[in-house]
Amino acid sequence: MRKYRKPYRIKKKKSIIKSRFFWFPILFLIIFGTIVYFFCFFKEFQIKNILVSSDFAYEKQDILNQKVKNFIEREITREILFFHSKSIFFIDKKEVEKNTFQVFPNISKIELKKRLPNSLIVEIKKREPVALFCIDTNCFLIDGNGVIFQNTESLNFLKTEGFFLKIKNPNSKKESKLGENVIEKEKLSKILEIKSKLDKDFNILILEVAIVSDERLNAKTDRGWQIYFNQKESISWQLTKLKFALEQKIPKEKREDLEYIDLRFGNMVYLKYQEVEESSIDVVDKD
Repeated sequence: MRKYRKPYRIKKKKSIIKSRFFWFPILFLIIFGTIVYFFCFFKEFQIKNILVSSDFAYEKQDILNQKVKNFIEREITREILFFHSKSIFFIDKKEVEKNTFQVFPNISKIELKKRLPNSLIVEIKKREPVALFCIDTNCFLIDGNGVIFQNTESLNFLKTEGFFLKIKNPNSKKESKLGENVIEKEKLSKILEIKSKLDKDFNILILEVAIVSDERLNAKTDRGWQIYFNQKESISWQLTKLKFALEQKIPKEKREDLEYIDLRFGNMVYLKYQEVEESSIDVVDKD
């Protein structure tokens, strides 16, 4: 019986175009590219409006607002795949706020709010000066947090003596920069408390305070004599001692001859008249 062989058929190769392994990567790239375009370059999500509001004086408001707007516009511009993008989805608010503080030290607070689809709301508040802080011959406006933010050379009205309390610290860094914290908030609060209470309760105007050390403060009055405080002890008790000394021991007609009153030690008040040796006063215990 004759045997027949099954004819050999050449199997045609399947076209790669019809392979799902060919289309899956392409489909993935299309979807990925669409997502990237939508979030990064879609026109409707590109920042078009940057609205800046501030509490600065009217004559400075428009100028500052425009400067802040221009700066933030540069900050939010990103280069993605060799193209520029201002997508609202890729704004790092904290980073923009941090960089804005560094460039505009006279701003105390900045808040960025995104408003879809393409607006950015910027609210800024100015630093309020509470005193002058002087390093050698250079003086700066300082706010309640101890941050210096403007050199006084450009502020003519501050040339009037006594406009602001002047704080000096011989131990400060000579290279302190605007926007830097140069004095602890608590220490500054004590200095301002001393100034306020001396003015209100004693009718004594303090023109200048020198931070001699971590403990000692020297307050210079408008009458030329000084008061020494220990800032690590109770300011209230030291003012009580000062009141006792002024009311009970130092005649008004002799105050102009004072060189200093030292309140730093316990219940004692030390005082010195010009060209006279130092003397002391024992004050009743604070308890």
